[in-house]
Amino acid sequence: MSHSIVYESWTFPADKIKEGNLYLATSLLASSLEVNSFAPVVECDDPSILDFQRNAKLLYYAEPGRPMVFRVQNIKRAGPSRYEISATSTLGLLTEGRHMGGIYTGQEAEKVILDICGTVPVEIKNVLKKIKLYGWLPIAAPRDNFAQVLFAIGATLKTDLDGVLRVEGLWDGISGQVPQDNMYTDANVDYSARITQVIVTEHQYVPWTEEKQLFEGTAQEGDVITFDEPMHSLAAQGFTIQASGANWARVSAGSGTLTGKTYLHNTRQISKAVQAASTPNVKTVEDITLVSLVNSQVCAQRLVDYYKCRELIDAPVVYQGENPGDRLATWHPFDKIGVTACLESADITLSNTLKAQEKLLVGYVPPQFEEMITYDNHEVLTGSGSWSPPEGTTSVIAVLIGGGQAGTNGANGTIGSGGSNLGDRTDKQYLEKILTESSPSSSFSASASRTATGYTNGKGGVGGRAGSPGKILRVEIKNLSGEGIPYSCGQGGASNGAAGTETTFGDHSSAEGAVSQTGYTDAVTGITYACQGVNGTDGGDGGSEGTDGASVNGVSGGRGYRGGSDPHTATRSVYSDSGAYYRNIKATLNTQVSAIGGGGAGGSSGSTPGQPGSSGTQAAGSLRITTDSGHPRAMGENGRCTSGSGGNGANGVSGATPGSAGSGGAGGGGAGAVASNSVSVQASCDVDAYGSGSVWKRYVRFEAWATGRNGYSGNPGNGGAGGAGAPGCIILYYGVQKKSPAGQLVDKQNRIILDRLGRRIIM
Repeated sequence: MSHSIVYESWTFPADKIKEGNLYLATSLLASSLEVNSFAPVVECDDPSILDFQRNAKLLYYAEPGRPMVFRVQNIKRAGPSRYEISATSTLGLLTEGRHMGGIYTGQEAEKVILDICGTVPVEIKNVLKKIKLYGWLPIAAPRDNFAQVLFAIGATLKTDLDGVLRVEGLWDGISGQVPQDNMYTDANVDYSARITQVIVTEHQYVPWTEEKQLFEGTAQEGDVITFDEPMHSLAAQGFTIQASGANWARVSAGSGTLTGKTYLHNTRQISKAVQAASTPNVKTVEDITLVSLVNSQVCAQRLVDYYKCRELIDAPVVYQGENPGDRLATWHPFDKIGVTACLESADITLSNTLKAQEKLLVGYVPPQFEEMITYDNHEVLTGSGSWSPPEGTTSVIAVLIGGGQAGTNGANGTIGSGGSNLGDRTDKQYLEKILTESSPSSSFSASASRTATGYTNGKGGVGGRAGSPGKILRVEIKNLSGEGIPYSCGQGGASNGAAGTETTFGDHSSAEGAVSQTGYTDAVTGITYACQGVNGTDGGDGGSEGTDGASVNGVSGGRGYRGGSDPHTATRSVYSDSGAYYRNIKATLNTQVSAIGGGGAGGSSGSTPGQPGSSGTQAAGSLRITTDSGHPRAMGENGRCTSGSGGNGANGVSGATPGSAGSGGAGGGGAGAVASNSVSVQASCDVDAYGSGSVWKRYVRFEAWATGRNGYSGNPGNGGAGGAGAPGCIILYYGVQKKSPAGQLVDKQNRIILDRLGRRIIM
């Protein structure tokens, strides 16, 4: 076979290619990307060939007009005029550098692949370009992230004749033949152990609230800080963020910290049976983080199709230009029958006749994109009715979410205990004397007092509890008949802890599921359903004597006031009535003004604040001397004090998305305390009597009154009402399958393939 090499200005025909090896491989699952390699030894009289440029293009013609493009990695001298060239395929360019990865929320495969490949040319089959990707890629070599994308979309990678990478699906038709005459006699067949089950892990990344410190120290201008896990909501102090992604941030010069919030990483395992065996033998795929709900089923099915094929022909053959990934009609070396097999690798020895050690997986038929069911169609059902599967839909993943429970009401605040319960009471002292002609003068000294007990501070009401979100059931329904499936979405609880009802879809009910602490985040829209509500906070306690009421979540309690002594004096120089003359009338009032507490603030519910507590009120005492009764009377009283009232608690928020629980109402604030109080009056005067006649007498009178006014407690705050639960829903994910028609086996030139007996092969 004539073959040649063209490199820079050198051309090496077959007689100048002394030996070497060509290795070609394609992962039929695209779970890894193996770089093709070419290592020829050529005869060359020009030693300047050693002055090579790494990654320079080299063409190898295994057959005229069909070059394979490689990139030179190294050239070393193997003799006086012999040189060993080491080269890799274009894919080798992607083993260097790093791709910064990121979070993907529906970006199209074409955009992601172009970002990974950078300046390396790549062509993508049209049917694959618009596939949407969900999940995460870490910082890794571009080749590693490229492999993740290919596995997620069910594609493979080939290299075109001009070195351009080509993303496409493997063809299920026959691309060529390895006839019996081209197979050497020392072939063997490996039989792998039966695989009983495949397990694929779905991944989902939901923005979360946990904050982490990612960097602390001094950064230089343009430094790139990388993270071991994806982060969002980055924030810097001491320097600025110039650019960032989920896995990295480029910062300015400065000293400080970089923080970010984490993603909640949800995983779920999808299993499919492959073959029965007495001993379990399970294959798992756990670390491909672009496997999501949308594509997990088809990824698992591709594994089933691959691992159910157990025969691997490992045979030396005459190489005829077949490419790994091609499906070939070949010869079974032991069963002596024609079979079809998919070429996985070819290890080719360079000589006049190219001999390849080929590995062919017997019976493997690459699944076609039209046959792969990705659940990228999406609907959300509410209310009730009947859902009819679109034509061509054979299975659906249904996520049933029940109605959310209402939050409970918050409790009212309280009034403190105590209080004299005497109302306004007056203590009085009446003094009377009889003055005669022989004793016409005298003095009075009278007093009165009153004491009242106060109230203790009231307590804040207990916050209401959040309701429970609706239960979540995920179920795959297969073999859809096309008939409508009846459904009914549950109702949310209306108020004060009322439970929601369950959602049904055909024979399935959300009652079969469970409550999730993190809800259910739709992989397609990013909306989170069945969210937990928040508990209402307790109301603030009323202030004790002389202190402010308690604040709650930044909402202040009412102001309290300290009590103290409040003295007053009153005088009147003279007062006369018939027959008596009062002089030097004096009175003093000593009153203790109550210390009062402010009302406690009402509790909050989530981001909804309660009302602030009100401040207490104080009043001063008063003292006066009256003569309305026809004689002097000293009258004193204290002022009435009222403690602060508690603020009302916030109402709980109703569930915002289907299946979400209502939040609890907050507790009302407690009333403030009122201290005990006292009032006392001391009064005095001198009195003279006067008259005429040989015998006379005069009745004189003097009084002291002390009125005590009880302190009043403010009102307690009302508890907030619990929020209503949201009604349930059903989220549907499905794909439409388009089967390729069956028929006789043909190659890519549409020529009929026959077995060794000349019979047509029908697929």
